[in-house]
Amino acid sequence: MSRWFETIIQKVTPSTNKPIIVIDSQKYLEITEVQDRLIQEDYKVNFVEPGIQVRMKYELEVKGRKKTILVITGKYPLVDDMKESAFVVDLKPKDIFRNFDENAISGLSFNALSTIDSLSIFNELSYEETIQFMLENLYGIDFQAWKLNKSKERCLAILISVYTNNEKPNKAINDFLENIGKPYFGTKVKDFSDKQKLLEFINALKSEEINFENPMLAKEIANLKITGSIENNIESKQEKDLQKLINELFEFLTERIKTIGDQYKDWFEIAPKLGELGYAIFELNNKEYFDKYNEILNTINNRFQFFVNNHYDSLFSMSGLRHPITIDKVQDYIAASTKNNKIAFIVIDGMNYWQWTLLKHYLENEKLNVEEKTTLSWLPSITAWARQSIFAGKKPDLTITNRTEGDLFKKYWIEKHQKQTYQVSYEVVKNNEKIKVPSSDVTVAGFVTNGLDELMHGNILGYEQLFINTKLWIEKSCICDAVKELRNAGYEVYISTDHGNIEAELNLKLTAGQKTVMLSKSKRFVQFDTEEQAITFIENNKEYRLGKKDKSVYFRDTNGFGSSGEKVITHGGSHILELLIPVGVIK
Repeated sequence: MSRWFETIIQKVTPSTNKPIIVIDSQKYLEITEVQDRLIQEDYKVNFVEPGIQVRMKYELEVKGRKKTILVITGKYPLVDDMKESAFVVDLKPKDIFRNFDENAISGLSFNALSTIDSLSIFNELSYEETIQFMLENLYGIDFQAWKLNKSKERCLAILISVYTNNEKPNKAINDFLENIGKPYFGTKVKDFSDKQKLLEFINALKSEEINFENPMLAKEIANLKITGSIENNIESKQEKDLQKLINELFEFLTERIKTIGDQYKDWFEIAPKLGELGYAIFELNNKEYFDKYNEILNTINNRFQFFVNNHYDSLFSMSGLRHPITIDKVQDYIAASTKNNKIAFIVIDGMNYWQWTLLKHYLENEKLNVEEKTTLSWLPSITAWARQSIFAGKKPDLTITNRTEGDLFKKYWIEKHQKQTYQVSYEVVKNNEKIKVPSSDVTVAGFVTNGLDELMHGNILGYEQLFINTKLWIEKSCICDAVKELRNAGYEVYISTDHGNIEAELNLKLTAGQKTVMLSKSKRFVQFDTEEQAITFIENNKEYRLGKKDKSVYFRDTNGFGSSGEKVITHGGSHILELLIPVGVIK
């Protein structure tokens, strides 16, 4: 469960023989999931509103009883004898959601609270900033685009996105939406929180009243048409273009997989197409395409696993001077292909191919010329080894972590290229921080940015939400601006990743008696103490598609280690979206 949830449970279930009084002004204990957990732990929960009835409820149903909780749903001054005879807990929002404004998040659902809690926030947000954060991360609103151009079309797109979402907005968001909607729709905007009235309003709109080609609005209108929520009489060029692209890619991939061989070039041809398909599917957000996408992805991955089993290891003996076939040859390729003496190498932790495709479109919209290569990540596809390999320019040392990668990066350029004098820098860029141009004497600059990886591991709503969050990261991190600034400073810019990711379902539980070593956040990889243990584990779990490399065991399909059936986005296995990764060149 989420951190906030466990914090509340811990606070309201202290080790005591006294009854418990909880001051719960935000009504956290009214959330169904919280109540269910308390019932599971044999607590009896009584709710009461602040007032004279508090004393009566306490005396008749709570006082002197173990594992009994009296929840006061608002601020209330307790008298001394109640404080002495009970264990008192004041659930202050700042103790649970430290960096969010308590009034702005009041009334959010369990899922919404879990989502905002999973995202790393280091600065305290104001009321307005908290609302912006919720709109961006709960509803996928491009708030920066709205601030730059507060048009009627973009306002309507925001209203549709929120009011047709399964996640109902709280009062703070409702108030904000009414405020931005009044200049365009008058007092009628108050009716839009009723989904049916909003849809009736949209159906009655004429093209001369609003521009349906606006990209933000076109996407929302397309979603409504797909679900049958509105009449299918509004045309969108963007929707048509995406549907055409998706159908063309489906046709290409369906035919190509029938004839694909076992040369790495075959799979390096497939990878960008899969990236473009995933990008188009999640950009259009047409659920009718999701099943077909997963079906063709599974078919391609099944064939890819045969290629991995029979040819993966042998590829590491090949040169990377003309193409970075494997991750350890990426820097050899950079060194061989660069046309000047200034290189910037950006590694975006945990970026899959469709995320790269999304970023590539952003870069191309900034008039940057982007070339694209494909390489194979390290297997198992975990950060500790894959990122070490890409920066060291060789196979990883499996006995060390990625903490030494900065030194390995500098060593590669200084020792391997002694004929030239390089000044090398290395920087870890956290979360949404912007990459900065290094000092003018630096000729080779290495960067690792962890923002996408944090979003991946914190995601609980699947690839659809990750697509939205990837867009937000691209915009907030200002990575396109950083690339342009590096280019203006004379650098050739290379962008890659250490591994991709996959949406997995946790089904295979590791027992307490199985001695394993966990080297990453991955839910698709485990390392045993001995190779014999790894072999035995696979023999005992033949119903799962498992692979082995040395002492490591990993998944080859979309399963993961766990017992909950929970779906997570993770990495560590040999799935095609984990192993085939991009190398972008911006010259």
